[in-house]
Order: sequence, then C-alpha cells, then structure tokens
Amino acid sequence: MFRDLPRAYVALWFGSVVNRMGLLVVPMLTFYLQKKHDFTLAEAGEVVALFGLGQACASLLGGQLADRIGRKATMLLALVGGGLLMLVFGSVQDPRWLAPLAFAVALVTETYRPAVFSIVADIVPPADRMRAYSLMYVAVNLGFAVAPALAGVLARYDYRWLFYGNAAANLCFAAIVLRFIPETMPARAPGAPTPTAFVAVLRDRAFMLFSLCGLLVALVMHQGGVSLAGTMAQQGHDEATYGLVVGWNGLLIVLGQTDIAARIGGF
Repeated sequence: MFRDLPRAYVALWFGSVVNRMGLLVVPMLTFYLQKKHDFTLAEAGEVVALFGLGQACASLLGGQLADRIGRKATMLLALVGGGLLMLVFGSVQDPRWLAPLAFAVALVTETYRPAVFSIVADIVPPADRMRAYSLMYVAVNLGFAVAPALAGVLARYDYRWLFYGNAAANLCFAAIVLRFIPETMPARAPGAPTPTAFVAVLRDRAFMLFSLCGLLVALVMHQGGVSLAGTMAQQGHDEATYGLVVGWNGLLIVLGQTDIAARIGGF
C-alpha cells in the first residue's frame, strides 16, 4: 500500500488515522448540548453551525500559515492549540461561552489541514500523488469509522472523556509531527513571486463554480450531523446507537474508496 512512498508520508498517514479516531466531540456535539446544557435542537444547530464556520475559516487561515511560517509549524500550532482549547471547551459550564468556544476550537484545530495536503505535494513525486491523496482520504474515513462508535460508548459513562480523548489524539498527532515530519516548505529564491493572493483565486471562475457545487453537496450531507442526532434522540436512541449508525458512513467510504481507486489506478 505504501510502496515507494516516503517515510514522512507514512508517518503523516498514521498520524491522520490517530487524529481522526480521536475526533470524539464533533459526532456527539448535538447530544452533549441537549443533554448536558439543555439546549433545544435549534440552539444546538446554531452552535454546530458556528463550529462549521470555524472550520471554513480555518482552511483559509491554514493555507496562508502553511505558506508563510511553514507546514510543520502550522500543524504543531494547530494540533497543540486545538487540544488545549478542547479541554477548555469541555470544562465550561456557562452556556453563553459554548458558541464562541465552538468556533474557536474549530478555527484552531482545523488549521492543520491545508498543511497536510501541502506536505504530500512537497514530498510525494507527481506520479504517486493520486495514490497518496487517495490513501489520505482512506485514513480520514478509517478514523471516522471508529470515532463515532467509540464516542458513543464513552458518552454513556461521562461526556468529559470525549474532550479528554479528543485532546489526547491531537497531542499524539503533534508528537508524531514533531518526531517524524520534517519541514517541507520549499525555499523561495530571491525575487521569486509570492504565493498567489486569495483574491486571485476568487477570479478563477471554473474553480469558484466547482467550489459552489461542493458547497451545495456539503449543505445536504452535513445537515445530518444535527438533524439525525436530534431525531434519533427524540426516538429514544442513545449515543452509542447513533455512533454506530454514523460510523458505518466512514466504513462504507473506506471500502468503496479502496475498490474504486484500485480500479482507476489509485493504489
């Protein structure tokens, strides 16, 4: 599976699996807000929406940081900072702080993502990049297949374990990055052009149309994160059952992705 791929890529892949397996809070966030803070489904949806907004902003911020302070530095800043913020998020009792903290946690934690894709582009030869990115997608969904089921079991005992586990996964990934991932940002020669400004991307009509299509798909797909959890809770299902249902999504993607990628030469 990893033939001819650099050792740094393999470390990045395993770190991504660990990190996504530790994504315990997000799948259970609606349950947590309703059960522990007495939020209505609409109020929980607003907090989850702010989390999503933080993720969107994190992608823009992470890309800029990866090109300016480096890929490794960006990842370490995001993973360590996000892990610490996750602990703060789990300890807050005043519901007024939950919405801004949800945004802040997502903004900091998800800033590492563009750096991951940049590292892959930096260290993997062009001929192997399709396979490398396919495998990274498998890593994300493999971790997501485990995370909701594990989160559901932990939530039965104490929701605080979700925040502890999520923070620990962040810090474990940070340790892998610190030990095994070198800084891969190419040196910029004197007089070389600076990275493309964000405004220039907005002028790319084909890319913006593609992004709009992706947004519409995401609007349909991710609304289930709130509505499905709320509906199952109203029907009397607990967190463990919800976690198993959601985990199947990641598992089916892994199985389908592996087969399709193999057929078109991705593996």
